[in-house]
Amino acid sequence: MATAGEVWSLRLPPEDRQRIDAIAARLDRSRHWVLKRIIEVALKSYDEEDALIRRRLELSERSDAEFIDHEEAMARIEAMLNEQPQ
Repeated sequence: MATAGEVWSLRLPPEDRQRIDAIAARLDRSRHWVLKRIIEVALKSYDEEDALIRRRLELSERSDAEFIDHEEAMARIEAMLNEQPQ
Protein backbone atom coordinates (compact mmCIF):
# COMPACT_ATOMS: atom_id res chain seq x y z
CA MET A 1 0.00 0.00 0.00
CA ALA A 2 1.37 3.41 -0.94
CA THR A 3 1.98 5.88 1.82
CA ALA A 4 0.99 9.52 1.65
CA GLY A 5 3.82 11.87 0.83
CA GLU A 6 4.44 15.50 1.57
CA VAL A 7 2.43 18.19 -0.15
CA TRP A 8 4.55 20.71 -2.07
CA SER A 9 3.64 23.93 -3.80
CA LEU A 10 5.23 24.78 -7.13
CA ARG A 11 5.08 27.84 -9.37
CA LEU A 12 5.31 27.13 -13.08
CA PRO A 13 5.08 29.32 -16.16
CA PRO A 14 1.69 29.05 -17.89
CA GLU A 15 3.34 27.35 -20.88
CA ASP A 16 4.61 24.50 -18.68
CA ARG A 17 1.20 24.06 -17.09
CA GLN A 18 -0.39 23.93 -20.54
CA ARG A 19 2.12 21.29 -21.66
CA ILE A 20 1.49 19.21 -18.53
CA ASP A 21 -2.27 19.52 -18.99
CA ALA A 22 -1.95 18.46 -22.63
CA ILE A 23 0.10 15.41 -21.66
CA ALA A 24 -2.41 14.50 -18.97
CA ALA A 25 -5.28 14.79 -21.45
CA ARG A 26 -3.49 12.66 -24.08
CA LEU A 27 -2.72 9.96 -21.52
CA ASP A 28 -6.08 10.26 -19.77
CA ARG A 29 -4.21 10.74 -16.50
CA SER A 30 -4.28 13.37 -13.79
CA ARG A 31 -1.92 16.33 -13.67
CA HIS A 32 -0.62 14.83 -10.41
CA TRP A 33 0.24 11.54 -12.13
CA VAL A 34 2.06 13.33 -14.96
CA LEU A 35 4.10 15.52 -12.61
CA LYS A 36 4.99 12.56 -10.43
CA ARG A 37 6.14 10.60 -13.47
CA ILE A 38 8.19 13.55 -14.78
CA ILE A 39 9.92 13.85 -11.41
CA GLU A 40 10.58 10.09 -11.23
CA VAL A 41 12.17 10.11 -14.70
CA ALA A 42 14.25 13.20 -13.93
CA LEU A 43 15.52 11.72 -10.66
CA LYS A 44 16.45 8.45 -12.37
CA SER A 45 18.29 10.37 -15.07
CA TYR A 46 20.12 12.41 -12.44
CA ASP A 47 21.12 9.25 -10.54
CA GLU A 48 22.45 7.65 -13.73
CA GLU A 49 24.43 10.75 -14.67
CA ASP A 50 25.80 11.09 -11.14
CA ALA A 51 26.91 7.43 -11.13
CA LEU A 52 28.64 7.90 -14.48
CA ILE A 53 30.46 11.01 -13.26
CA ARG A 54 31.56 9.24 -10.09
CA ARG A 55 32.82 6.26 -12.12
CA ARG A 56 34.75 8.59 -14.44
CA LEU A 57 36.29 10.33 -11.43
CA GLU A 58 37.36 6.96 -10.02
CA LEU A 59 38.96 6.07 -13.35
CA SER A 60 40.74 9.42 -13.49
CA GLU A 61 42.39 8.70 -10.15
CA ARG A 62 44.00 5.47 -11.37
CA SER A 63 47.74 5.51 -11.98
CA ASP A 64 47.24 4.38 -15.59
CA ALA A 65 44.67 7.09 -16.40
CA GLU A 66 45.21 8.76 -19.78
CA PHE A 67 44.53 12.45 -20.14
CA ILE A 68 44.30 14.18 -23.50
CA ASP A 69 43.66 17.78 -24.40
CA HIS A 70 40.43 19.04 -25.94
CA GLU A 71 41.72 19.15 -29.51
CA GLU A 72 42.85 15.51 -29.35
CA ALA A 73 39.53 14.45 -27.84
CA MET A 74 37.61 16.22 -30.60
CA ALA A 75 39.84 14.66 -33.26
CA ARG A 76 39.19 11.18 -31.85
CA ILE A 77 35.44 11.80 -31.74
CA GLU A 78 35.48 13.12 -35.31
CA ALA A 79 37.39 10.02 -36.45
CA MET A 80 34.89 7.71 -34.74
CA LEU A 81 31.96 9.56 -36.32
CA ASN A 82 33.55 9.31 -39.75
CA GLU A 83 33.93 5.54 -39.31
CA GLN A 84 30.22 5.07 -38.65
CA PRO A 85 28.19 3.84 -41.65
CA GLN A 86 25.66 6.43 -42.72
